[in-house]
Amino acid sequence: MATTKGVIQGYTAVAAVDGAHRVIVAASAHGSGSEQSTLLPTVAQTDAVRSPQTLITADAGYHSEANLKALYEQGIPALVADGLMRRRDERFKHQDKYKALPDPLANKGAPDKTTELFGPKDFSYDADANTCICPAGQHLYSNGSHCVTNGRTHHRFTGTQGGCGPCKLRSQCLRYPERTLLQLTITPWAPDSDLVGKDWH
Repeated sequence: MATTKGVIQGYTAVAAVDGAHRVIVAASAHGSGSEQSTLLPTVAQTDAVRSPQTLITADAGYHSEANLKALYEQGIPALVADGLMRRRDERFKHQDKYKALPDPLANKGAPDKTTELFGPKDFSYDADANTCICPAGQHLYSNGSHCVTNGRTHHRFTGTQGGCGPCKLRSQCLRYPERTLLQLTITPWAPDSDLVGKDWH
């Protein structure tokens, strides 16, 4: 299945739920990362349990012109949110204050090129303590001292959940701070010398 992080072995699971009785009335798995393509087949699975008054609702992941047109042509009442619905709805204007940590899937777009990310020179490598120190002063733990990538041996360090998660410098440290889960990895290609490489996960 193709995802924003490459091809993975997995499936997209989809379920249709009877809102009145909280019962799953249709479910399937698809080998596609696109939710849009699953809407019509899932609705079709509910034909036997829907009445003419049944209202289909779906989130913005299922929104497309083709889906809306097909539902209209089949006479199926539906409300499918679009990507800008929350921006237009006054009820969501304060929603950001309730987010404790960034949602890793909230922003599937390209990273902000205007933010200059920290480079290797901004991190301190302490061979004696077997750690790296980030610009925020957090100690990164060793996550592999003899890793080999493309024939080169390097030493990998990773930030802790408690240190990287709430850090205010995430946007300067991670390419995708909105959807990256606490996995900052520092790679000094030559552990016995200056820090010369940096990788993000």
